[in-house]
Amino acid sequence: MNIEPYMAGPNYQALNRLVAHDDFELQAQVRNTLRLLRPQSVKGHRKARFGSKNDGGYVHLDDFEGVDTVLSLGIEHNIDWDRDIADRGLPIYQFDYSVDAPAPDDKRMNFFKIMIGPEAAIGVESLESLVQRFDKRRNRPNIFLKMDIECAEWSVIDSTNLESISRFSQITCELHYLQGLSDLSWRQTCFRALRKLLKFYAPIHIHANNYADFTRIANIFVPEVLEVTFASRAIYEFEDSAEIFPTELDAPCDPTKPDMFLGAFSY
Repeated sequence: MNIEPYMAGPNYQALNRLVAHDDFELQAQVRNTLRLLRPQSVKGHRKARFGSKNDGGYVHLDDFEGVDTVLSLGIEHNIDWDRDIADRGLPIYQFDYSVDAPAPDDKRMNFFKIMIGPEAAIGVESLESLVQRFDKRRNRPNIFLKMDIECAEWSVIDSTNLESISRFSQITCELHYLQGLSDLSWRQTCFRALRKLLKFYAPIHIHANNYADFTRIANIFVPEVLEVTFASRAIYEFEDSAEIFPTELDAPCDPTKPDMFLGAFSY
């Protein structure tokens, strides 16, 4: 498969530029990383909310053309999103090692008590192994990925090969521990993973999980946990957006507190 990346991949020179010798350089490097997540608009398609009214609900494109497989990584006991997507007639394959089975029971779901990790092993699936197992090898990316795996997303994305990472129509995921951007090694991991995603996807929606908080790093207020949706560059066309977040589609994950204001997420 010939892959034409949207942008140059991460390299040692780019990663070394994330070294910060003082707070001025640190602020610049945190901005360099966060600006990779500034959402764009998708031409000719609208977004909708799927799943729970609050925590467990996600905003992404209301478009499932060509999608024949849905991977839902990280379930706990909330399958509202999975049920909404199954209502579209799509098969749902759920993976979560932390619960015996999601509740409530729904026979449309295919549940596996398996951990998601960087490499496949006994009791562990990787993104590569899941793509090898479920991808029908169509020309158009045909898998929808929802991922909430409690900080493991960074190492999972970082370790996935380019061909496998390119096989999703949309990815909606939670990105955890962004307060770690103050640390060089973590900042490099996040930068490298985001650059890999941006080869094949554009961010189209962003929302902060208000069960977490903002952390101030070099006078930048950084949301600690973000819900982000990416859409495939192989399928959709994009343009700059002036959208302000949260939008009317969003709702606070914790309904007892106001949502977290992100503005245009422009850095």
